[in-house]
Amino acid sequence: MILILLTLLLFTSGSVVELKSGFIGQDVLLPCICSNDPDELIWQNGNVIVNGYSKDEIIIDAFYKDRTQLFLNNEKGNCSLLLLNITLKDEGVYTCHLIVSVSPRVSKTTKLKVNLTVSEKASTHDYRNEPSREESATAVSISVPILVVAGLLAIVLLVLLLRRRHRRNNDTYVPAQNKIPEEV
Repeated sequence: MILILLTLLLFTSGSVVELKSGFIGQDVLLPCICSNDPDELIWQNGNVIVNGYSKDEIIIDAFYKDRTQLFLNNEKGNCSLLLLNITLKDEGVYTCHLIVSVSPRVSKTTKLKVNLTVSEKASTHDYRNEPSREESATAVSISVPILVVAGLLAIVLLVLLLRRRHRRNNDTYVPAQNKIPEEV
């Protein structure tokens, strides 16, 4: 049972998505750190290849043409995507796919996700005393698996208590015998 809970915790905690936000017309940097010089680097938004790089070719979707920049050639270890002049249509979850050849037939793939939200204009609200989106995302990514595990433990405890109660009721149950009450 504990093994199942630990496995569930590992799968749910691996779903961390970095949050980024920007305003219409701004440029936004979507971070992606890579340890090696990847053989292929693909940035996707849903099924659309925003910007794809391999040793042989570069693929850029028409919607993103002249609006993206990769830092791969400029800085080693930086696979970030700069998205220029963002619009509301740019909002979504972007995935950075890194493919590195380990040997001629084996490659290692890494995925990193960034959720981009786009707003129409800057707010006048004072955010200095509030946690940043990154801090909130970290808190959510930590608290969700803990809540899942706590909920599962509560269910297991409830089932065990109900079984125990059911056994106790079955053990103490004595069928009533047909006795005639004595008259006094």
